[in-house]
Amino acid sequence: MKKFFLLLLILVTSPPIIGQELDFNFTRYNTSQGLSSNDVSSIVQDARGFLWIGGIAGLQRFDGTRFVSFSDRLGSQNQILLNPIEKLVVDSRDRLWLLLSNGKVARIDADRRTCIEIKISPDPDNHFHPGERDLFSDSWDNIFILDIYKELLIYDEDLSEFRSFKFTITDDRPLRITGIASQPGTGDYWIAFENEGLFSFQTDSGKWSTKESAVSPWMIPGFPRSSFVYGLFVDSRNRLWAQEWLEQGPVLWCFDLPGQEVILSEYPLMQIINSYFVTGPIFESSDGHVWIGGANIFVRYNEEKKTFQSVLNEYRNDRSIYYKVITCIYGDSEDNIWIGTNNNGIYRFNPFAEYFTNVVHINRRTGSRGVGSPMSFMDMPDSTTLVATWGDGLYRYDRHWQEVPLRIENISDQNETTIWCMMKSPSDSLIWMCQQPAAIWSYDPRRKRAKKYETPILKSRSIRQMAEDRQENFWLGIHGTGLYHWKRHYQNLLETDLQRYPFISDCIVNKVLVDREGLIWVATDHLGLYVLKDFDQAPVMHFGAGEKEAIYILPENGVSAVLDYNDSIMIFATSRTIHLFNRKENSIKELGRNGMIKGFIAGLIKDREGFLWVTSSNGLYRINVQTRVFLQFDTSDGIEDTNFTLSSVYEREDGSLVLGGSEEFVVFDPAKIEFTSDIEPQITISDLRINSQAFPVDSILANNHVQLRYNQNALEIDYTTLTFSYPYLIRYKMEGLDQDWRTSNGNSAIYSYLPPGDYNFTMMAEDPDGIVTKNRSIAISIRKPVWKTWWFYCSLGLLGFTILYFFDRERIRRKEQLIIVRNEIAQNLHGEINSALSSINILSEVARIKVAKDPTKAREYLDQIRNKSQTMLTAMDDILWSIDPKNDSMVRVINRLEMFVAKVNSQNRIKIDFLIDPAVNDLKIEMKMRQVLVRLFKGTITNLAKIGANQLHLHLRHHNNYLEFLIEFEASQIDLQLFNNMLQRQDLKNILEENRLNLSHKILRSKGYIQLNIPFTTTVAAV
Repeated sequence: MKKFFLLLLILVTSPPIIGQELDFNFTRYNTSQGLSSNDVSSIVQDARGFLWIGGIAGLQRFDGTRFVSFSDRLGSQNQILLNPIEKLVVDSRDRLWLLLSNGKVARIDADRRTCIEIKISPDPDNHFHPGERDLFSDSWDNIFILDIYKELLIYDEDLSEFRSFKFTITDDRPLRITGIASQPGTGDYWIAFENEGLFSFQTDSGKWSTKESAVSPWMIPGFPRSSFVYGLFVDSRNRLWAQEWLEQGPVLWCFDLPGQEVILSEYPLMQIINSYFVTGPIFESSDGHVWIGGANIFVRYNEEKKTFQSVLNEYRNDRSIYYKVITCIYGDSEDNIWIGTNNNGIYRFNPFAEYFTNVVHINRRTGSRGVGSPMSFMDMPDSTTLVATWGDGLYRYDRHWQEVPLRIENISDQNETTIWCMMKSPSDSLIWMCQQPAAIWSYDPRRKRAKKYETPILKSRSIRQMAEDRQENFWLGIHGTGLYHWKRHYQNLLETDLQRYPFISDCIVNKVLVDREGLIWVATDHLGLYVLKDFDQAPVMHFGAGEKEAIYILPENGVSAVLDYNDSIMIFATSRTIHLFNRKENSIKELGRNGMIKGFIAGLIKDREGFLWVTSSNGLYRINVQTRVFLQFDTSDGIEDTNFTLSSVYEREDGSLVLGGSEEFVVFDPAKIEFTSDIEPQITISDLRINSQAFPVDSILANNHVQLRYNQNALEIDYTTLTFSYPYLIRYKMEGLDQDWRTSNGNSAIYSYLPPGDYNFTMMAEDPDGIVTKNRSIAISIRKPVWKTWWFYCSLGLLGFTILYFFDRERIRRKEQLIIVRNEIAQNLHGEINSALSSINILSEVARIKVAKDPTKAREYLDQIRNKSQTMLTAMDDILWSIDPKNDSMVRVINRLEMFVAKVNSQNRIKIDFLIDPAVNDLKIEMKMRQVLVRLFKGTITNLAKIGANQLHLHLRHHNNYLEFLIEFEASQIDLQLFNNMLQRQDLKNILEENRLNLSHKILRSKGYIQLNIPFTTTVAAV
């Protein structure tokens, strides 16, 4: 089954065969789990619950799930953290102090965003060579640096530096300090100086004076003053512990300060440590036990025997501890004890949660550990417990699970009898035991006498199961031959009284149970589950897989266990599934999902709180039948043998459960297992990565809000309850995006794309019973890109309106200009037509008068009328052509000019060449300028022809924002007077001035030149 909760309970085992060495179950953290290095020097916990680890690889933070290297999270200040860390201290302000390997001290403030180096001002008059430095604090929140063999420095908040503190004694001898310890709840301190012994120092409630302060010699009876003392420690019982180094090695002193009594005097630890060792840190756990670590030593003080016991230092499995040097010991808020080592990383254990006790037995014949599976268990009236093992015999244990003599008459203490099942008869208080080969024992626990019943009818087969019905008859499950019924007689097991039940074929009976209604439930290996009412009747119910007589269908025919849960529910199990049968409703349903339990289901048992415990070949499970929450327990929880034996489950009179494994059994009290801590889980975000880049989490936790840009929308959020021993399931939801709560086994939420908007990332902690214990939300805002903001849309709309306004204004302006141009053209057209018509009218009148008197003169006037009419028609044609919008392009203009040139050439009046720059074709010419160009072009060529010019070369090009029109002609035969008159005409001047045109000319010998420059750009648009 996939674990719904990762149960990280660190549990103690105490096998009776271990002897005096303590054997705990440890959880190890090393580089495989994310630890930067296996060389760890210091461990502390801050106010929020994060665990901080310092070592050779720098600083790390641990949230119970993952390690985060902190040395690279402080920007340019991380240079301070490049040194290995020797010691960590957290003060009452939640500031983290670091003693580095180079002797310097740094501090990370509570926001975890700044790291600063702290100034150290040693005594300039102290000429001692500096020794090893230690950083520590006291109950008054003083921060000290102990420079061993040199001096003591105390942190001055006002000066923000460590200053040297001087001690004096009466003879003013120099003092080389080797150890200091504060006495909890007082302002007293105990100090050791090299070769000077112990001294007492009193302060005013932990306020250290800046002046020189005297210390008073203090002697433990029998303690030599000249001894070298170090590692002072005062525990919660106000006992002063001191370590002294002698030639033969370290010894311990312990003195009761209130009672002025020596508890330990030169206690020789070498008597329990068989190799070289050096004592190190002294630690007191929350239950008052004193622990000492160091090189090749880890011991706990036994208060009753006033001696130390060594913790087993040997790699036996993944739950053992193996170290060279224990560098630090630390207790967290959940009473876990953390052990830092110099070679194997970190170990964690909890010696107070002694939930599971693993018990092994000794094979009496070989004297070694037994390998026979514990099959059944039975409490005796004398508070002992009988344990039956397969092949190794019957054993008796006292209440501490220490083996005691069997002392059963007719059964030897050295027996190897295989007992499969033990049952206490409610009718006679006898203990009935089933044996392999086939035999039944009755045992009277008061007389300690056993009687054996045998019969050849069973053919030496194993009797695996036994149950007594309401008629005080026995039902026996026989290996391979099915179910038998015994009409019990106390004297003999008669063949006439032992009969095979005829309605069940040959099979292996895994379990026989008589329920509270008197029905007999028989679980078989391949025939399903039968429910019987009497020997003479067929089964009243049958549960099976696909068999014709099966009333209720199961996924398979093998049924391993049956349990009478309450007055309405029976629970039974196949190899992989558990089923609930409601006998009142005659309905069956599966508990959980198929495959939620890994391994073969071996047994079912109910505790006094109603929880269902399921043993399997791959661990132990606790199921809340109402909420259907599954919890798994395995070797990580302190169970050494998780391959449990079929039907080997037992509830003792005190409510504890005994479960048989493949070679040993486990005992525990379900009521004492704590699944939640008194400390409320602190749901928090432990790490945040935005677009795969780490983001400073502590600022988020401080403000409870994070604002991101539109392109910072790929988020990976790591979250935790900051609990190390208690299982909590965390569900999360991104409100504004997720519809339902999500769950991640890796305690990580990944959102590869978050649209811009405001969200609440909400986390919910749930305990093993489905009770919500905590909610927390972090606001996340992702800003929209500029082009999606309301003000951008408003600005865009305003810009669009402005552009439309200017376009419309320009359109109106152009329309107005067009109207002006059209009016001008109309006026010109009107003037020319009016002038031409007036001339025609006059000439026609004169011609009418002359026609009778002077016909020749009349024909001249008629010719003038004809010329005037043609000129007027040509002018009107040019005007109409120029106002046509389809003629806006220069291509159409050039075609118009070329047609005129071709017409002139065809009349053989003059010879004209017309050269055009190809770039001119790309120009766009407005209406008025088009009319002017055509008019000047035609007029100039016509007039040149009239004054005798010949061989005209026309050039049209676009140059320097001008349209240049150059006329080169043969001027040898022209009339210069007429040429000047042509260029000085008033109508020509008016056109040039009105349109800002530049007309130049010159005559060089026989060549004449006329150049017209028209302002023009490639972007000129038609009106």
